[in-house]
Amino acid sequence: MSQVRKIPAGLPIEAEVALAPLTTLGVGGGADYLGRPRDVASLVACVDWAEAEGLRVWWLGGGSNVVIADQGLRGLVIQPQMRGLSVIAKGSGLELVRAEAGCAWDDLVLWSVERGLAGIECLSGIPGHVGAAPIQNIGAYGQELREVFVESELWDREERRVVRWNAEDWRFGYRESRLKQEGGSRYVVLAVVLGLWQEKAPSLRYRDLQAYFAGRSNPSLREVREAVLTIRRQKSMVWDLDDPNARSAGSFFTNPVVLRSMADAVRERLAQGLADGEQMPVYPTEQQTHVKLSAAWLIERCGMPKGYGDGAVGISQRHTLALINRGGAPASEVMAFARHIQQRVQEVCGVCLQPEPIALGFEEGL
Repeated sequence: MSQVRKIPAGLPIEAEVALAPLTTLGVGGGADYLGRPRDVASLVACVDWAEAEGLRVWWLGGGSNVVIADQGLRGLVIQPQMRGLSVIAKGSGLELVRAEAGCAWDDLVLWSVERGLAGIECLSGIPGHVGAAPIQNIGAYGQELREVFVESELWDREERRVVRWNAEDWRFGYRESRLKQEGGSRYVVLAVVLGLWQEKAPSLRYRDLQAYFAGRSNPSLREVREAVLTIRRQKSMVWDLDDPNARSAGSFFTNPVVLRSMADAVRERLAQGLADGEQMPVYPTEQQTHVKLSAAWLIERCGMPKGYGDGAVGISQRHTLALINRGGAPASEVMAFARHIQQRVQEVCGVCLQPEPIALGFEEGL
C-alpha cells in the first residue's frame, strides 16, 4: 500500500486484508482495502470513497471461481454482503424468487427445494455467491442458470443508478455472459430474480443422476438435491476444509465446443491410443454445426490423469478438471501448471482449452 488513506467512520472497509483465505483455491496476495457492504447505500458509499481517493475498484463474490495474483489487488475490493431471499410474485405454477448478491448460492438452492420450487435443484453444492452466478452462467448436472433467469439488478457506476438486465441483456452462453466477456468494474450485481416452478418434477437429464435413480421413479426435489451433493462429494466438488482435494477453483477448464469437423480430426489423432471399444465422448450443442468435447477426457488421454503433478499444485485425485492447491502454492505456480496442461492438450489433440475461473490482478489473464 503506497499511501494509507483515512477510512470514514461508518464505512464497512478494512485496510490490508489477506484475500487467499476468502477463496476456495487459497492463493494470492492481499487487498489494500476490503469493503463488505450489507446494503446498496453502503455499497455506493464504498465506491464513492474509492473514487474520491483515486483507488481502483474490484468486485469479489464467494471466491470460488477466481485466481488472485500473488501481488494482490491494489485499491478497494468490494465483497457484497446483502443476503435477502424472498418470493416477489406467484402465478400459473411459477414463483419469482429474488435473491441478493451476497447470499450463498447453495443456501438459495436449499431454500427453494424446501419450498418445493423446481429449476435449480441440480445446481446444489456449487460454491460461491448469487451475485457471481450469472457472470459464469453456472451449470451442472443438466441444468443452467439461464433456464430460470428472469432479470437482475445491477449498480451502474457510470450512470450512478440501479439498472435491470434480462436474459437477453446478459447474452448468456456456455459458461459465458456479457459481464464475463466485457470485464471491468462498471457494473456490480445487486440481486437476481429467478422463475422457479411449483409442483414440477425435478430434472434427471444428466446421466449420473439417471444412474443414481435407476429402477426408481419420481424422486423428490430433496432426493435429487441430496443425490447431486453425494455425487459432488465423491468428486471433491463440495467445499470441505477437511478434504485436501476440495481446495480448488472448481472445474478449471470448460469443455471445448468445436466444429464437427474438428471433433473428427481430434478423434483421428487419438484413435491409436484408445482401448478396444472406447469412444471419444462427444455431446450435442444448440448449434448443429458444433459439438462439445470432454476436457477431462482429453486431459487424461494426454497423460495427465487424476493426481497428476508432484508439486504444490496438481490435478485432484477425484476430478481431472480440478487443479488443487496442496498447500502453500503461489498463484504463479497455479498459472504455470494450467498453461502446462493447455500446451500438452494443444500439442497432442489440437484443441485449445479455455480456463473457467476469472483472473484478478494478472496482466495477461489466464
